[in-house]
Amino acid sequence: MIKTILIVDDSPVARKMLKSCLLKNGNYEIHEAVNGEDGVQKFQALSPDVIFMDLTMPVLDGYQAIEQIRALDGDAIIIVTSADVQKKARERVEASGVSHIVQKPARPDPIREALAKVEAIRQTPSEGMFSEEERDILQEVMNIAFGNAAADLGEVINMYLDLSTPSVHIASIGEMGDWLTDEMALDFLKTSMIIQNFWGDFSGFGLLFLPDNAGRELILMLQECVSDEPEEKPMAAQEKEVLLEVGNILIGACVGKICELLKTFVTYNPPRVLGEGNEGYRSFISSFDASQTAIVMETLFRFNTVDIRGQLLVITNQDAIEWLRKALHDFMEYYE
Repeated sequence: MIKTILIVDDSPVARKMLKSCLLKNGNYEIHEAVNGEDGVQKFQALSPDVIFMDLTMPVLDGYQAIEQIRALDGDAIIIVTSADVQKKARERVEASGVSHIVQKPARPDPIREALAKVEAIRQTPSEGMFSEEERDILQEVMNIAFGNAAADLGEVINMYLDLSTPSVHIASIGEMGDWLTDEMALDFLKTSMIIQNFWGDFSGFGLLFLPDNAGRELILMLQECVSDEPEEKPMAAQEKEVLLEVGNILIGACVGKICELLKTFVTYNPPRVLGEGNEGYRSFISSFDASQTAIVMETLFRFNTVDIRGQLLVITNQDAIEWLRKALHDFMEYYE
């Protein structure tokens, strides 16, 4: 948990504004430095959890201060606050390995977002929360569940789905957006996102990602799932209806099979399509505790006769870990 924060800025007005935003987000112990040199000295004396660093300062500027602090502690968490938003300035800052960049003037919401990201970094989840055997069991359960979901959808559209081997990842909620973008090469601006929440012993949500043109293609394959007179509906409404139907089948069948195998049951919310683009996904993720650990069970799939590829994720948080570990062991007891 973040407790101590150091603000490094030569402007007393900027320090006051940032301090006000910070105190609206939490009860932090806040220290101030009036330039980069003062900031380096106070970093050595205080070892703060987070540093908010201005770039343009006398005596020692922010770039130099970041370099010196990095030399003292390569893991120091530095958030840059600057009015300089030029492309080259941002590139130079990002190359220094800072955790986040917040544009001046300071505002509570961007500061809150930056702190949430920092908390996620500080509480990096442990890949060791499951033993190797438990991960193998979970992966096989997911293999069966994803296969069951593909079979259910295949019966509806009379088409075969090719599935990848499922994988299990441990990530923090606060870094989910970055993880999906970096690890899965997901472009939110070209992606349709369908979500369905479920809760019980096994609580979480399913996420289905499809290319943004998938709705039109799927309409042809899901005629029986569209209303009797689809031609009277706008195309956008038809596409949304089809995406929701596919999401309901894939997520519901997958989670349902997991529950059957692990001898539990869940209650579902209706599926919904998230808002367009990156902001739709991030606004959804921001509703969760950014410091929470997520267990992400993921598979890739494609339709064998239509050029549509997708990703199906089942995500549960750390509150379900103990139940899940016991359920996995109980599952294997049947075969011993």
